[in-house]
Amino acid sequence: MKDISYTDWELTSAQIRTVIKLRKLYSNYPYALGTKDVMKMLGVGRATVLNLKNCGMLRHYNLGNHLIYPKEWVLEYLAVYAVSDKPNVRDYQREVLRYCRTRRTITEIAQHLNLGAGFCRDYLLKPLCEHGELICEADKREVKRHCYKAVR
Repeated sequence: MKDISYTDWELTSAQIRTVIKLRKLYSNYPYALGTKDVMKMLGVGRATVLNLKNCGMLRHYNLGNHLIYPKEWVLEYLAVYAVSDKPNVRDYQREVLRYCRTRRTITEIAQHLNLGAGFCRDYLLKPLCEHGELICEADKREVKRHCYKAVR
């Protein structure tokens, strides 16, 4: 079995400091976590944990029919993806404006940003449309479908 302190990721010094802080915060958790423990630790549902596992963001071991998540790997996930260097909403909005130089659907935008469509609509697209930076048009082929284009 591989040493759990070993990492395949190249962590920055800020991310290493974050892992050290997280170790103290989650010291009461066991070294080997089940899916329910990871759900509690991350504050997400089972489907999210399994999606993170399936896309390779959350490393694990298969032990028969059980998924084992070494705590150190969950802390590394938090340091790399969830805590440090996390873009803010304005960074995402800038990327939306850059990406929407041509007409794009909400699905295309969400996939490009790797975010949920509801989050994109409520926190990115709606404020940009209200400020006049983005135009929302109904698709001529499908009235229910909207397309977005940056104002330049």
